[in-house]
Amino acid sequence: MAELKTTETPVVEQAEYMAPRAASQAKWLTFEYALAMVSVTFAAITSVVLVPMLFGMWSAKEAMSFGLMLSGSITANILAVSILAVLFSVLAFVLFGRVTRAIAADRSGYTGRLAYKLTTYGSLFMIVLAALPLVANLISVLISSLLLIGVSDAGSVYTALYLGNFLPSLVCLAVLAVVVFFIGKIINGYNKSRPLAITLIAITSVVAVALAITLAVQAHDKPSIKKSNFKYNSSYLLD
Repeated sequence: MAELKTTETPVVEQAEYMAPRAASQAKWLTFEYALAMVSVTFAAITSVVLVPMLFGMWSAKEAMSFGLMLSGSITANILAVSILAVLFSVLAFVLFGRVTRAIAADRSGYTGRLAYKLTTYGSLFMIVLAALPLVANLISVLISSLLLIGVSDAGSVYTALYLGNFLPSLVCLAVLAVVVFFIGKIINGYNKSRPLAITLIAITSVVAVALAITLAVQAHDKPSIKKSNFKYNSSYLLD
């Protein structure tokens, strides 16, 4: 009996010692997964905000040039947000890799926990919520185009509607649809977290580079506009 007692005591002590350690690991894993999904949500919604801005710069180049270049901080803020979206996409890629390895190692039942489901469905809810205004905008453009049938000079109005409004919303909706597709695969039990992060890295990188090029082109075009206006005003005064 004495030997039985001495052999049971270390086992109980070891179990009591290991229990809080496992709990702390579970919390850390949940934090990493939640941060990864938040990064995905931020990167996707930020792209939805920046894409219409990018289309607007090219569709109304001179007007946007004056508005954007009034303050250098505006340009810096736009670039900072686009770069931040890329960084969040890379962060999601790294965190998804860590979570996948941790689940494969000793957390095989983690995907059935409430924290995992709440985080995944919460990200899906935010993405769907961001897609609803885009759907409403597409429907409003279609209805507006029908109402303008037969109106004189409707061609220019259609161009403004579809190039400046419909097409950016359609691109943004396609981006969110891809994100929803991957999150839906994750909900159904398929590990598509890494492809999701890689896709967002590609999308945010393209948007960031396009914004940088657009802002650089407009910044170099602005002095020429000022110079031509100055010459015109000078000649007017001399006359």
